Amino acid sequence: MPAPTWTTPAQFDLLSTHMPEYIVRQAQKKVHKFWPIVWEAFFRDYPVDGMLGIDKATATPAEWQTLQTAILAKKEASLDSWTRMETNALFNGRATRRRAHCATEIFQKRNHDLVMQESAKRGHDELNKEHMAVDGEELDAQEQRTKEARVERMRMRNVVVKELFAQAPQWERAEIEDAVRAEKESLSQVTEQLPAGLSFQGRQVYQSGLATDESSDVMETVLKTVGEKTGWFSFAIWGGPNPRHDGELSLKCAVYGNTPAGNNFIAQHANYDEGILLPFQQFLHRCFLNGAVHPPVQPPADVTALDGLITMAAGAEAPSPAEKPAAKAVKKTSKQANRKAPPKRMRKPKAAEPYRHRPLLL
Repeated sequence: MPAPTWTTPAQFDLLSTHMPEYIVRQAQKKVHKFWPIVWEAFFRDYPVDGMLGIDKATATPAEWQTLQTAILAKKEASLDSWTRMETNALFNGRATRRRAHCATEIFQKRNHDLVMQESAKRGHDELNKEHMAVDGEELDAQEQRTKEARVERMRMRNVVVKELFAQAPQWERAEIEDAVRAEKESLSQVTEQLPAGLSFQGRQVYQSGLATDESSDVMETVLKTVGEKTGWFSFAIWGGPNPRHDGELSLKCAVYGNTPAGNNFIAQHANYDEGILLPFQQFLHRCFLNGAVHPPVQPPADVTALDGLITMAAGAEAPSPAEKPAAKAVKKTSKQANRKAPPKRMRKPKAAEPYRHRPLLL
């Protein structure tokens, strides 16, 4: 049974906004690039502080630094566990093998108090009692006794569960058998979703397609949750190469909140296609050059100006070429003027791809 969440409502809202990106990173097998972004966003609003009651004035700088490092590592591990637990129901991009619970495991979960009471009668709690060690030799002996007691407790509990399950009424055993059968059918359906015979790259593309298909539902859930908790209205737009359409650029949008007349942001905007979609399409074209799956590492040559984008301001227009300041002329010397330019290398033109870069609005 998972532990209760440790996040506050504000922390939950902050971490929930990063769930779609986590799902995509899981599908791409690049989760290591996701955690630094979450850590920076989370610790910026909720910085690391001393929670163990140690006075900073009495501690040495080395001790205080060690304490802060340990607290930071603990919180990072907590964020890791929280994200995996919260997104496991949406997209299982990590675990590749799962099994159905057996009948005794389900019986133990349904009758936890009964199992613990019967185990206590047989001396289960007596195995937990252990005095504190005072020296090294006794510490080693205590560690060995702890391991043996843990094994004995597990063996005793398994025996108790099997005996109680054998004594359970027929109707309860029938319900448990139905639960086991339903869980096996559910796991078989999950396994059948992934086509057989795919290579590693094929599985990666297929899982990325699943994440792309589910991103709309995830984003709508996030916007709805944020809107219900804060009362704010939201609009989100995202896009990139779609593995479902052979890498074509695709767009998706989600909106939450309506006007008193019942119109959302898309219906209310007078020039939505040219004012919102077109600038973002042009932005994606510059990010994914030549059909690349990921944005380039080095900035493109035209990163200094976005002249082709349509601005959001009312009545604002892009400056015409005549209004742009002319480049300052540079006077050349006679030696530079007589120098011949090197011959240009001719590159072989690429085959035309008329449909690869056409954005597809899903």
